[in-house]
Amino acid sequence: MSQETSPLPTDVTDKRRADLVIPYRARKPLKNEVSSAMSSSMPIAAMFLRNKILAWASLFTTIQGYLNEPAQLASDSQPAWLSVLLAAVGIVTCYMDIIMPPRGPTMANAAREAAAAVTESITTSIVAAPTA
Repeated sequence: MSQETSPLPTDVTDKRRADLVIPYRARKPLKNEVSSAMSSSMPIAAMFLRNKILAWASLFTTIQGYLNEPAQLASDSQPAWLSVLLAAVGIVTCYMDIIMPPRGPTMANAAREAAAAVTESITTSIVAAPTA
C-alpha cells in the first residue's frame, strides 16, 4: 500500500480527511456598489432640492454607469438605463418652473399690473390723439 501525500498533517489525532478539502477560490469583486448607490440617490436628491448642478452631475454619473455596465447583470441589481431615466426625470423636475411657470398670487399681481399698464397706455394714447 502506497501512502498518498496530503497537504494536511498526517498526525494520528488529526480528524480531517484529505478528500473533503475544498480549495480556496477568491471571490469575484462586486460591481461598483458606491457608484450604483450614488447613481440612484443623486437624482432623487436633485429632485427634492431642485438643484440643477446636482441633477446634471447625476445624469453624467448615470450615463457613465450605463456605459460601464457589464453584459451580464446580477439578478439583484437594477439595470443602468433605469438610473439614466431617473436622472432625466431629475433634470426635468429641476427645470419644471421654466416649462410650466407656477401660478400664485405673485404671478397674478404681476399680470394685473402689466394689464393695467397696457390699458393706461392705450387710453392715454387715444385721449391724446388729435381728432381730425
